[in-house]
Amino acid sequence: PATGAVRRYVHDPADPASLASNDVKSTGLDRRGDFWVATGEGLEKFDRASGAVLFRIPLKESVREFYFHEDKAGVFWIVYGSGAGLAQFDRTTGRLTRYALEGGSYGGSGLTGVYAILEDHEGRIWLGTMGEGLLRFDRRRRVFEAYRHDPGDIETLAGNRVIALFEDSQRNIWVGLHASPPNHFPAVKLPFQRIVTPNKDPDALGETLVNAVFTDADGVLWVGAGG
Repeated sequence: PATGAVRRYVHDPADPASLASNDVKSTGLDRRGDFWVATGEGLEKFDRASGAVLFRIPLKESVREFYFHEDKAGVFWIVYGSGAGLAQFDRTTGRLTRYALEGGSYGGSGLTGVYAILEDHEGRIWLGTMGEGLLRFDRRRRVFEAYRHDPGDIETLAGNRVIALFEDSQRNIWVGLHASPPNHFPAVKLPFQRIVTPNKDPDALGETLVNAVFTDADGVLWVGAGG
């Protein structure tokens, strides 16, 4: 900024310490302050002072989305928009573990890539997928819980192609969808039970507009609804 000069860092076949590829997907800092560059050839720890690559995680993927997130527990997540689209890197052992989510315990029919990752205020990891909705990682059981669109339930996600995730100041989770308006919900389930019965049921509430609610002396709850 002081001089207006631009310094370019590119792949140089003659320099083994240069970037492995000029196809840069994203960059970011980890919790230690190290700078990482995600390219079409994998993830690389980059020294901004010398312009040299210090460490490489080979993960060649022909994808548009490719980035990482180091969570509060020190787990190094790598997400990319193809295949299962998720991997973990153990910085102590240097081991890369890919997650095979297709047909896993979450009951999905097969992922088409992870496009978004969010760590909420309680350290829960949420993943947005292109086709299988929203996944939440249960650290204790080490399984993924799925939240998907159900045409028969208006309180489920409006679609299963999730491309963005965000937590607001009131701790609601916002879900950006590929071809629908965004959805949002509290991360912790509210203490309410929704009472819905089919209109074909003779004991149904009638219309969804409730005009009156009353509890009588016997503790019976009366609901007055149109229709």
